[in-house]
Amino acid sequence: MTNTKTPDFQELPFRPRVLFAIHAMDGGGAERQVIEILRHLDRKKFEPLIYLQTAAGVLMDEIPGDVPVYSFWERHPDYKRFPYGPVSWAQGRDLERLLEELNIDVVYHRCYLMNLLASPACQKTRVPQIASTVADPEAELKMHSKVGTWLSWLNARNCYEAADCVLANSEGLRQRNLEYFRLPEKHVQTIYNLFDFERIDRLAAESPPSWPRDQYHVVTVGRLDHRKGQHVLIQALALLKKQEQLFSIHAHLLGKGVDEEKLRQMAVELGVEQHVHFHGFQANPLPWVKAADLYNLSSLNEGMPNALVEAAACGTPIVASDCPSGPSEIVIGDLLPVGDPQALATAILNHYQNPVSQANLELQRNYVQERFSWQTGMGQLEAIMLKLGHRHRKMKRRPV
Repeated sequence: MTNTKTPDFQELPFRPRVLFAIHAMDGGGAERQVIEILRHLDRKKFEPLIYLQTAAGVLMDEIPGDVPVYSFWERHPDYKRFPYGPVSWAQGRDLERLLEELNIDVVYHRCYLMNLLASPACQKTRVPQIASTVADPEAELKMHSKVGTWLSWLNARNCYEAADCVLANSEGLRQRNLEYFRLPEKHVQTIYNLFDFERIDRLAAESPPSWPRDQYHVVTVGRLDHRKGQHVLIQALALLKKQEQLFSIHAHLLGKGVDEEKLRQMAVELGVEQHVHFHGFQANPLPWVKAADLYNLSSLNEGMPNALVEAAACGTPIVASDCPSGPSEIVIGDLLPVGDPQALATAILNHYQNPVSQANLELQRNYVQERFSWQTGMGQLEAIMLKLGHRHRKMKRRPV
């Protein structure tokens, strides 16, 4: 006799289709984290896809080959490129259609602008959504606001409130989002960024930079932007020069950004241009970090500075600002006041004269390795996506 009983939902073999949405594949920390998630996501449990506004960026080739890529501008190459308004509406409508066409079960959208774009599309199609925040919300809002701060705040808050889950990549950022957007305590969770420490070791072992070893090399990695605080490092070098303590100290800035020309001019005006070196974007900055005598992070604010974890993993001494948020959850030891060139100058000189012991460097590496291993964060994220995916598919199977 044939069993005609409809199987229970939990018995059905089911892999949720998860669409990851982000603006493009530029070389920033947010994009690298999406790549890490795609690399480690269990294919026996999930079917990953990715949606980009623009299929461009230095990390495009790092998207795993089994992940289908969908892009607004490739799907609509003839659409007129308005900077605001009509194009945002069109992108939102395109994402709505894609969610239905691909039968998506969960959307994971990352970064402020993509969160604002993807949230309405998920609400209209009733697809569960995970919103991932990576930077201070007030700074993000001020930078991107086009309709006034209050309306932008209300729009952002509505989007995050509508999400099934809001993820912050540090506990400090979680608290900031809870307070700033007045969200319920359980609505925002912390999942640290994912780090593959074996991969970090492999990349760090590649060819190191050819710089003089009789010099003292301070490295910083990040977008050249006021919020990243490279100006504080240049000012600190100027103070060391004024105190006749600059010696052979050289700063290496890895990254590109809108402030590059301003920073170059500052170095000239302060008379330290011979000690400040601009190396542009480096696809693999880890050999530079590993070869450095000191890693510096002088950010005014952060979400979760990936480069700081990587520096610790490379066994490089660290001097960092106590900015909101992230460094206090990464660094063992004292942090510097935010935006204080004198404190940074003193710290650099102290490291120059009194190198950190190997035992303390190993302690710092072990700390980040235990806390930020990809296995821990991936397990937390997969549990959330499985719960939402099964809930969505179960709802779709209910008779109307």
